[in-house]
Amino acid sequence: MKICWRVLFIFCLSYPVAHAGELELSYGYGPRDENLRWAISGDITGNAPNIMSELTWRNLKGHEHYVGLNYSAPSGWMGRADIRIADFRSGGEVQDSDYKLDNRQGEYSRSLSATHGSNARDVALLIGQRRYLDEAITWSITPVIGVSRNVTDLRMNDGMQAIPASGPYPDLNSSYRARFDSIMAGAETRWWFTQTLGLDMKWHHSWFNYSAEANWNLRTQFQHPVSFYHEGQGVDDRWVLGLLARVNSEWTMELSHSIRKGMFQNGLDVSNLANGARQNTLLRDVEWSSAATSLVVHRVY
Repeated sequence: MKICWRVLFIFCLSYPVAHAGELELSYGYGPRDENLRWAISGDITGNAPNIMSELTWRNLKGHEHYVGLNYSAPSGWMGRADIRIADFRSGGEVQDSDYKLDNRQGEYSRSLSATHGSNARDVALLIGQRRYLDEAITWSITPVIGVSRNVTDLRMNDGMQAIPASGPYPDLNSSYRARFDSIMAGAETRWWFTQTLGLDMKWHHSWFNYSAEANWNLRTQFQHPVSFYHEGQGVDDRWVLGLLARVNSEWTMELSHSIRKGMFQNGLDVSNLANGARQNTLLRDVEWSSAATSLVVHRVY
């Protein structure tokens, strides 16, 4: 919240500058890492035990394609659409642990598996008004608002039972699809500190509804294809820092690094049992993080 007030203060000190409208098309590509963890309790009150089962997808590694379309009107108002698609083919591991006692004590089951086929898709629509902090119009700030949808499709395969040590179970082919539907607000700034070099910085804060569906293909006590689902609400933040190199009036290159982190607590876990019944328990917490580094090409029309 303090950041929001600082952005508003800076915005009040800035001023709009009339300029020709422009359309900018961007494409980026580079490595992306992903992590997601969730835990459920033994009952709806968060007890028996407080953490009964915990799933962790860690160090999913792959590559991200980014496409952006940005229009800036002569008045300074802008609108942008961002699309990101990532396939995690370069590594990753899933750990599934079950506990008898509170605070992750009494672990009686642990399985490890691969993440082949996991992917992510992100779409965002934003609007804002660009204003300038100097008469030379080399430093701009743009408060933005928008909406987004992020879908992360996580897989579990090539399983190995570690506790108890009963060995591999190659028929594992489970999935967990998480969806974040968000409204967001933030600020973006661009500063050209020379004629050809600049910095691009973005911060977006999101409030989201979380929903996820799982298909545990080897668990006969669950229905299929939706064995259980999760619901909750939370917040996350995304930071982007880019180094800009202007080639000419039409083309700009950027080396960009982005980080996204978020979490929430006290959601709902609903299991669809094979006998037709439903069982509710507390989705104790969900947390995730993502990091991507991309080489981006911008073309102004």
